Amino acid sequence: MKKFLLTLSLCIPLTFLCSCSLFSSSNNKSSSSTQIDFNKNIDTKNNSVKLNLNKSVTVDAKLNIPKQLSSFKMNKVKAHRPLIDSEKAKDFFFKKGTHLTKQLDKGYSSREIGDYDIDLYYNADDSVLSCEKMDIIYTDFNIDSILKCVYTNPEIDSYNLDKYSLTDNLPFASREEVFQKIKNAYKTLSNVQISDDYQAYALDYKTLKKEEVPTDVYGDIQESERKQNWSHDDDTYYFILHQSINNVPIRQQGYGDGYDGTGVDDTSLEVYYSKNGWISFDERWAYIFEETTEEQTILNINEALNCLKRKYELIASLESCTFTEMNLELAPVFIKDNNYEIRPIWSFKKSQDSSSSSDTEVIFDGITGKELIQ
Repeated sequence: MKKFLLTLSLCIPLTFLCSCSLFSSSNNKSSSSTQIDFNKNIDTKNNSVKLNLNKSVTVDAKLNIPKQLSSFKMNKVKAHRPLIDSEKAKDFFFKKGTHLTKQLDKGYSSREIGDYDIDLYYNADDSVLSCEKMDIIYTDFNIDSILKCVYTNPEIDSYNLDKYSLTDNLPFASREEVFQKIKNAYKTLSNVQISDDYQAYALDYKTLKKEEVPTDVYGDIQESERKQNWSHDDDTYYFILHQSINNVPIRQQGYGDGYDGTGVDDTSLEVYYSKNGWISFDERWAYIFEETTEEQTILNINEALNCLKRKYELIASLESCTFTEMNLELAPVFIKDNNYEIRPIWSFKKSQDSSSSSDTEVIFDGITGKELIQ
């Protein structure tokens, strides 16, 4: 199965957190290991934690806690992945009467819905719609020329997203007008609620022309592949979207095995929209929420540090590593079948040069204290 590849954080100084919320023990958390009091290692003024868990493991971390979670209380949020009506999606993206070729990509299975097929719709102009029962991907034929001009991965040398404006409006419509269309589209197609806090890059045609790298299907630069005519018709917005609960972003980076295991895959909510309409629409691993009134207690900082301590008590030998970030986030947690919860999680991130291990992050369920395997 194809897996594809965003995360935002809202943080406040811990100075505003009440000390009793930060350090008091929760009644519903228990462990066979004795809890250690790390209060002296927690600097609320500078939002940091410094301690040595053992001879090999050090925490020298910046603390990030969203204001909305600073009480370490949160109502349970149930969730499930949407079930896509492929006929509705087809009618949404293609004009009535468009001659489409439909194919079934068979032989898939998921823990949520069991066996299924992917519905694929092909238009003569090379636009394609893929309905994967719980995910939607639409691409217009213009996407190829746009992607030769926009490189969104900051870890590669060709990254150039910073060349495009996050504030300018394009002539055909304001970014807010386009966002409302996009938000309504997600609601219509899958009943997925998108946060009003978004990023929208204005891909104006002059910058697109300047940034174009004319590559062929093999990735080789060929001048014959260069687009000859650019105009305002090519102006496009690139939207990076997310979901949230109480204005706290839901983590989009996955963990573990989201297909056969108990993890989740990366969430992708991105749209390219031009003067002529949809260039690309991407909805993968989104969730529909059901908020409840059942209050849950979140592991506080001291308890989260004890979770990390217990993990490394069980490891006999270990290369030295340093954790440089300690973040309280919201993330989807798989329960059973198509049942999830949006839970707080504690994320500990290692410095890039502290370990040769591929595991650069350790995550704990913020309610149960169970490690969520990467």
